[in-house]
Amino acid sequence: MWYTLKMKYELLVTDFDDTLIRDNRTIGPDVLDSIKLLIDRGGKFAICTGRMFRSIRKEALRAGLEGTIICYQGALISDLTSGETLHHTPMPVVNAVKIARILEECGIYFQIYIDDTLTVAKRTEYTEAYEKICDVTAKITGIPLSEYIIGTDKPVTKMIAMGDPEKMQKYITEFGGKYPEFLFNCSKPYFMEIIDKKASKGEALRWLCKYLGTDIAKCAAVGDSLNDLPMIEAAGLGIAVANAMPVLKEKADIITVSNNDGAIKKIIEEYFL
Repeated sequence: MWYTLKMKYELLVTDFDDTLIRDNRTIGPDVLDSIKLLIDRGGKFAICTGRMFRSIRKEALRAGLEGTIICYQGALISDLTSGETLHHTPMPVVNAVKIARILEECGIYFQIYIDDTLTVAKRTEYTEAYEKICDVTAKITGIPLSEYIIGTDKPVTKMIAMGDPEKMQKYITEFGGKYPEFLFNCSKPYFMEIIDKKASKGEALRWLCKYLGTDIAKCAAVGDSLNDLPMIEAAGLGIAVANAMPVLKEKADIITVSNNDGAIKKIIEEYFL
């Protein structure tokens, strides 16, 4: 196909919240049309999000999207249509218990994800807000999560701590220096997201490119938050939306328009079609 050969980039990978979707939680019809056109012309498209698979799958299918999706930042890669797990990089039980105990000792609210299930020790306003945004229902253990992990003896895909933004940013820096077996970052100022060090969006992007048979140099990746940084740096073209965190804008190759102004449509038109 002549138009495929003309493409400088072959794969577009985008973050979901505050990048692909607008602030009103919808994807513009013109953006969806652009994604469809990209695929029809031989391009490849994937979402790379910090969200759990159960949550993102609902929204992606509702929007008519299909293909491969990276979830939990990079800890889980699945087939959107079938639900099949293609690649999983969770925290080993011993590591998960270690960091859970540290968070408990610090009195930090956090939630864990095992078998694509949101799990908390007790329900709080953080739990309820997260359930509403992600359209999921939390499993309440009634016991400390460190004990729950020991009891289930299952690896943990991801953890999220929540609290005052200044404290969360402080913990990200502090814990990142102390515990190199984990990756600490955020998608929102009041989050501290914790995954295995091998489960970043950058590592997931490398895996996906091999899986799809695409040279990573021909991949464009776009995002807005700190957890998008490894993906932005790994891709052939790293793009920050106009509403991105300053650190991402500094590291990106280019800065495009905001999520509310059709960033993904503009990227497709400028670099793929």
